[in-house]
Amino acid sequence: MNIRPPALPIVANVTGEPYPMGPGVEPQMVDMLARQVAAPVQFVKGLKTLYDAGVRVFVEVGPKKALQGFVEDVLGKEYDVLALCTNHPKQGDVVSFNQALCGLYAAGLGVGQARVQPAPEVRSAGAPAAAKQVAAPQNGPTRPALPSAQSTRTLPGSEQTYLELGHLFADFLEKGMQIYRGGAQPQE
Repeated sequence: MNIRPPALPIVANVTGEPYPMGPGVEPQMVDMLARQVAAPVQFVKGLKTLYDAGVRVFVEVGPKKALQGFVEDVLGKEYDVLALCTNHPKQGDVVSFNQALCGLYAAGLGVGQARVQPAPEVRSAGAPAAAKQVAAPQNGPTRPALPSAQSTRTLPGSEQTYLELGHLFADFLEKGMQIYRGGAQPQE
Protein backbone atom coordinates (compact mmCIF):
# COMPACT_ATOMS: atom_id res chain seq x y z
CA MET A 1 0.00 0.00 0.00
CA ASN A 2 1.20 3.48 -0.82
CA ILE A 3 0.37 5.42 2.35
CA ARG A 4 1.52 8.98 2.81
CA PRO A 5 0.89 11.43 5.63
CA PRO A 6 -2.02 13.76 4.95
CA ALA A 7 -1.23 17.19 3.54
CA LEU A 8 -4.28 18.60 5.34
CA PRO A 9 -5.47 17.69 8.83
CA ILE A 10 -7.78 14.65 8.81
CA VAL A 11 -9.59 13.39 11.90
CA ALA A 12 -9.56 9.61 12.31
CA ASN A 13 -12.82 7.84 13.11
CA VAL A 14 -11.10 5.35 15.40
CA THR A 15 -9.71 7.98 17.80
CA GLY A 16 -11.60 11.17 17.06
CA GLU A 17 -8.19 12.86 16.88
CA PRO A 18 -6.10 14.04 13.91
CA TYR A 19 -4.04 11.53 11.96
CA PRO A 20 -0.33 12.03 12.58
CA MET A 21 1.37 14.30 10.09
CA GLY A 22 4.97 14.66 9.01
CA PRO A 23 7.76 12.35 7.94
CA GLY A 24 7.94 8.82 9.31
CA VAL A 25 4.35 8.56 10.59
CA GLU A 26 3.25 5.89 8.10
CA PRO A 27 3.49 3.01 10.64
CA GLN A 28 1.24 4.93 13.05
CA MET A 29 -1.24 5.55 10.24
CA VAL A 30 -1.31 1.86 9.26
CA ASP A 31 -1.96 0.94 12.90
CA MET A 32 -4.82 3.45 13.12
CA LEU A 33 -6.35 2.21 9.86
CA ALA A 34 -6.12 -1.41 11.04
CA ARG A 35 -7.89 -0.57 14.32
CA GLN A 36 -10.51 1.44 12.47
CA VAL A 37 -11.80 -1.63 10.63
CA ALA A 38 -13.17 -3.24 13.80
CA ALA A 39 -13.49 -0.34 16.23
CA PRO A 40 -16.54 1.82 16.84
CA VAL A 41 -16.59 5.21 15.16
CA GLN A 42 -15.72 8.08 17.52
CA PHE A 43 -17.90 10.55 15.62
CA VAL A 44 -18.83 12.73 18.60
CA LYS A 45 -15.22 13.03 19.72
CA GLY A 46 -14.15 13.76 16.13
CA LEU A 47 -16.72 16.54 15.79
CA LYS A 48 -15.60 18.07 19.07
CA THR A 49 -11.97 17.83 17.94
CA LEU A 50 -12.85 19.67 14.73
CA TYR A 51 -14.90 22.28 16.58
CA ASP A 52 -12.12 22.88 19.12
CA ALA A 53 -9.75 23.35 16.17
CA GLY A 54 -11.95 26.12 14.77
CA VAL A 55 -13.99 24.23 12.16
CA ARG A 56 -17.48 25.70 11.90
CA VAL A 57 -18.75 24.54 8.49
CA PHE A 58 -19.59 20.84 8.04
CA VAL A 59 -20.68 19.58 4.60
CA GLU A 60 -21.89 16.02 4.16
CA VAL A 61 -21.14 14.71 0.69
CA GLY A 62 -22.99 11.44 0.53
CA PRO A 63 -26.18 9.59 -0.26
CA LYS A 64 -28.34 11.00 2.55
CA LYS A 65 -28.23 13.50 5.38
CA ALA A 66 -27.47 11.36 8.43
CA LEU A 67 -24.09 12.94 9.20
CA GLN A 68 -25.56 16.43 8.91
CA GLY A 69 -28.07 15.38 11.56
CA PHE A 70 -25.28 14.06 13.79
CA VAL A 71 -23.47 17.40 13.51
CA GLU A 72 -26.66 19.21 14.48
CA ASP A 73 -27.22 16.83 17.41
CA VAL A 74 -23.67 17.16 18.73
CA LEU A 75 -22.91 20.81 17.96
CA GLY A 76 -26.39 22.27 17.43
CA LYS A 77 -26.24 24.41 20.56
CA GLU A 78 -23.20 26.26 19.22
CA TYR A 79 -24.38 29.45 17.52
CA ASP A 80 -21.57 29.46 14.96
CA VAL A 81 -21.92 25.99 13.41
CA LEU A 82 -23.31 25.41 9.93
CA ALA A 83 -24.18 21.84 8.86
CA LEU A 84 -25.12 21.18 5.23
CA CYS A 85 -25.85 18.11 3.13
CA THR A 86 -25.51 17.77 -0.63
CA ASN A 87 -28.06 15.02 -1.18
CA HIS A 88 -31.35 15.02 0.71
CA PRO A 89 -33.35 11.94 -0.35
CA LYS A 90 -36.70 13.77 -0.37
CA GLN A 91 -35.47 16.86 -2.20
CA GLY A 92 -33.26 15.22 -4.80
CA ASP A 93 -29.69 15.72 -5.87
CA VAL A 94 -29.93 19.04 -7.69
CA VAL A 95 -32.05 20.83 -5.09
CA SER A 96 -29.90 19.56 -2.22
CA PHE A 97 -26.68 20.44 -3.98
CA ASN A 98 -27.94 23.94 -4.78
CA GLN A 99 -29.07 24.44 -1.19
CA ALA A 100 -25.60 23.45 0.03
CA LEU A 101 -24.03 25.92 -2.40
CA CYS A 102 -26.40 28.63 -1.22
CA GLY A 103 -25.56 27.83 2.39
CA LEU A 104 -21.85 28.08 1.68
CA TYR A 105 -22.33 31.32 -0.22
CA ALA A 106 -24.50 32.80 2.54
CA ALA A 107 -21.78 31.87 5.02
CA GLY A 108 -19.34 34.04 3.10
CA LEU A 109 -17.71 31.32 1.03
CA GLY A 110 -18.55 32.93 -2.30
CA VAL A 111 -17.52 32.15 -5.84
CA GLY A 112 -14.26 33.32 -7.33
CA GLN A 113 -12.58 34.13 -4.04
CA ALA A 114 -10.42 31.05 -3.67
CA ARG A 115 -6.69 31.37 -4.11
CA VAL A 116 -4.76 28.15 -4.41
CA GLN A 117 -1.69 28.04 -2.21
CA PRO A 118 0.74 25.24 -1.55
CA ALA A 119 -0.02 23.14 1.51
CA PRO A 120 1.63 24.47 4.64
CA GLU A 121 4.82 22.75 5.69
CA VAL A 122 4.19 20.38 8.59
CA ARG A 123 6.49 20.99 11.55
CA SER A 124 6.17 17.75 13.49
CA ALA A 125 4.21 14.53 13.70
CA GLY A 126 2.69 15.28 17.07
CA ALA A 127 2.06 18.85 18.14
CA PRO A 128 -0.50 20.95 16.28
CA ALA A 129 0.49 24.52 15.47
CA ALA A 130 -1.07 27.32 17.47
CA ALA A 131 -3.46 29.63 15.64
CA LYS A 132 -4.45 33.13 16.60
CA GLN A 133 -7.47 33.39 18.84
CA VAL A 134 -10.61 35.07 17.50
CA ALA A 135 -13.09 36.90 19.71
CA ALA A 136 -16.78 35.96 19.58
CA PRO A 137 -19.02 38.49 17.78
CA GLN A 138 -21.09 40.92 19.85
CA ASN A 139 -24.14 41.12 17.59
CA GLY A 140 -26.61 38.54 18.90
CA PRO A 141 -27.40 34.87 18.42
CA THR A 142 -27.11 34.56 14.64
CA ARG A 143 -25.50 31.46 13.15
CA PRO A 144 -22.43 32.60 11.22
CA ALA A 145 -20.49 29.82 9.57
CA LEU A 146 -17.04 31.29 9.82
CA PRO A 147 -14.89 30.62 12.87
CA SER A 148 -15.69 33.19 15.50
CA ALA A 149 -15.54 31.42 18.85
CA GLN A 150 -12.26 31.21 20.70
CA SER A 151 -10.64 27.85 19.97
CA THR A 152 -8.96 25.87 22.69
CA ARG A 153 -7.04 23.67 20.27
CA THR A 154 -6.01 24.04 16.65
CA LEU A 155 -4.92 21.85 13.80
CA PRO A 156 -1.99 22.92 11.61
CA GLY A 157 -2.77 25.94 9.46
CA SER A 158 -4.07 29.43 9.99
CA GLU A 159 -7.59 30.84 10.00
CA GLN A 160 -6.87 32.32 6.57
CA THR A 161 -5.81 28.90 5.26
CA TYR A 162 -9.10 27.32 6.33
CA LEU A 163 -11.08 30.25 4.96
CA GLU A 164 -9.36 29.84 1.60
CA LEU A 165 -10.01 26.09 1.69
CA GLY A 166 -13.69 26.85 2.24
CA HIS A 167 -13.71 29.16 -0.76
CA LEU A 168 -11.94 26.53 -2.83
CA PHE A 169 -14.54 23.94 -1.80
CA ALA A 170 -17.40 26.28 -2.75
CA ASP A 171 -15.82 26.89 -6.16
CA PHE A 172 -15.32 23.15 -6.60
CA LEU A 173 -18.98 22.46 -5.83
CA GLU A 174 -20.12 25.11 -8.29
CA LYS A 175 -17.90 23.78 -11.08
CA GLY A 176 -19.00 20.23 -10.32
CA MET A 177 -22.64 21.22 -10.61
CA GLN A 178 -21.93 22.97 -13.90
CA ILE A 179 -20.37 19.79 -15.29
CA TYR A 180 -23.19 17.66 -13.84
CA ARG A 181 -25.76 19.79 -15.66
CA GLY A 182 -23.91 19.19 -18.94
CA GLY A 183 -22.54 22.69 -19.19
CA ALA A 184 -19.17 23.54 -20.57
CA GLN A 185 -16.32 22.29 -18.48
CA PRO A 186 -14.57 25.14 -16.71
CA GLN A 187 -11.24 26.30 -18.08
CA GLU A 188 -8.22 25.79 -15.85
